[in-house]
Amino acid sequence: MEKSKFMFLDLLIFSILAGIAEFLSIFMFKIFSSGFYMSFSVMIIIISMVRWKYAGIAPAIVSGVVALILNQFKILSETPMTIPHGILYYVVANCFVILAIPFFHKNWKDAMNKKSNFVIFIVLSFVFIALGKGLMIFIINGALDGFLSYFTSTILTLVISLILLLLFKSKTDLVVNMDDYIKHVQEED
Repeated sequence: MEKSKFMFLDLLIFSILAGIAEFLSIFMFKIFSSGFYMSFSVMIIIISMVRWKYAGIAPAIVSGVVALILNQFKILSETPMTIPHGILYYVVANCFVILAIPFFHKNWKDAMNKKSNFVIFIVLSFVFIALGKGLMIFIINGALDGFLSYFTSTILTLVISLILLLLFKSKTDLVVNMDDYIKHVQEED
């Protein structure tokens, strides 16, 4: 299979997984009415970005669209955001995650293979999503506490994702740069 087809299928699978993760997270949040939001969609987005760099943003867009749709059905609150505000908050803000890549872009392979850089990448990914959410909240209603509110509500997700991603990275080929992985596999054949 050629690389572009493989990349498309891989991103499609990760996008579907991120959408399902977001769907389940929103329903669990609604059912348990907890003060924090637990979602594995960001973890899936991070895996996708490690695998495909900038193209790995696809699952972030899909998970944002799923949240936007569920918001319109009053799943998250009794007064859903307007669709334009929802696009800003759920989709555009999620895309801020991509801002973590330029910190390591020049030496991607080595950066993602070094545990300390990988941890920094994970934390930066969460921080940039929180910054995106905070900026969109400010644009939507002028509130200045959006970043802090969102980041503190997802801190448990960050910790669990960090542990799982480090485990996946050390025990599987799930969290690898696919360009290098494909070259390695082709060299073995």
